[in-house]
Amino acid sequence: MIEKLSKIDFKQRKYKEKQSISLDEFLNWFNNILHEVNTIKEKRCKESRQNWLWVCAMCITYGLRPTEVAAAKNLFEPVIIDGYTFPAICDPSNKELLLVLGDFTYFEVSIKTGNRVCTPMIKSKEMIEKLQIRNVSLPKYQPKKESKNKTICEGFSKQYRQRLQKWECPVSQMYAFRHLANQLGEREGIPQEIRARSLGHSVAVNDSTYKKRSNIRTTVDLLLNHKKQPLPLDLAIEALKAAGFDVEEEADNSVKAILRIIYQIEL
Repeated sequence: MIEKLSKIDFKQRKYKEKQSISLDEFLNWFNNILHEVNTIKEKRCKESRQNWLWVCAMCITYGLRPTEVAAAKNLFEPVIIDGYTFPAICDPSNKELLLVLGDFTYFEVSIKTGNRVCTPMIKSKEMIEKLQIRNVSLPKYQPKKESKNKTICEGFSKQYRQRLQKWECPVSQMYAFRHLANQLGEREGIPQEIRARSLGHSVAVNDSTYKKRSNIRTTVDLLLNHKKQPLPLDLAIEALKAAGFDVEEEADNSVKAILRIIYQIEL
């Protein structure tokens, strides 16, 4: 039997297609579903659709795994950690929109990478308004009491995926939104280390797995419209000198004052 099995070519040559979606494709789909939601008269059905559509928006904005949305702690109320206050996401004055994730969802299942603080991969105020991120609308998910943790967790994701399919989303793989968020963060000029920390994985994973699943339209947009990273202090000073600025004057010099403000140092 071993001799016969040794002759089997077990190398995998066919792989499941990895889906991707561009921001324009997502927005077209999102706006269409939102329009349909606004035409629904039955309150319960309308609220359910709004809730799950909001989860989609959160996954795009923060690059979250679906169940991680249910672990957010500062959706409705501010959260204080080590003396630092994270304002509620629904607070209109909250400009940074940092999202605090706990170790467990509200239905008491642990999330994959534990607690962390996430920054939005989308920084445009206009886009945040379009996605209605501040209109917090968390789905009500009530698993059966006898269900195991894995079944409960998969149940939330299953309901999420079923709605993507039912609403004819361009993608049915839940992680497609997460991968798009990573690309959007790159376009916004967010360093890879920050994106990896916010998404809850290592830089190595971000550099390998996530880049392999890039959407071509978003890639082109990234290459043409990315936001440049600020220069390190030493290079910035040299660039200013090359441009004819005098950075060696007294402390009240405007160039030095600007550098002190930007880099938060004493020159």
